[in-house]
Amino acid sequence: IRGCMKQLFGVVVLVMGASMCYAQVDFSGTWILKSKEYISGTKYGNAVSERMKVIQRKDSLIVESGETNNRSSYPMDGSKASFSHLANRRKSIHSLRWGSDKKTITTRVEVIVEDSPHDIDQTRIVRWRLAGDGKQLFYDLITIDHTSSWEVNAVYVKK
Repeated sequence: IRGCMKQLFGVVVLVMGASMCYAQVDFSGTWILKSKEYISGTKYGNAVSERMKVIQRKDSLIVESGETNNRSSYPMDGSKASFSHLANRRKSIHSLRWGSDKKTITTRVEVIVEDSPHDIDQTRIVRWRLAGDGKQLFYDLITIDHTSSWEVNAVYVKK
């Protein structure tokens, strides 16, 4: 019996360790901008919010940001979701992809040309990753349009 208990305990520890290694991180929280570094492009094109509230659910990642509490949602399953913006009637397509390590995500927003539903006016790609202690968020943004691109790397701290 003692030998079986040791083997069972070993298997339980191995399974728990493996599941912890491959567990998805949780980006939820209120994040305050600590610093930003403009890599290329204008500062306007590289705009990052001073504050973000992130809600991570099983089915979606919700980001509230900006002074007007802009709200963006991304399906967690990798599918694309289409949204219409009330303020300017523009449509956008949102998607999210997990890194193979399950510790980083890449979000993508494609803003559609108003009169041409098959043409993309602008693409915003953000790579999200947490520091090991979970208290800092590294937020690397690239914005691309028809004539140029902008890039900014930002660091947020958890409130």
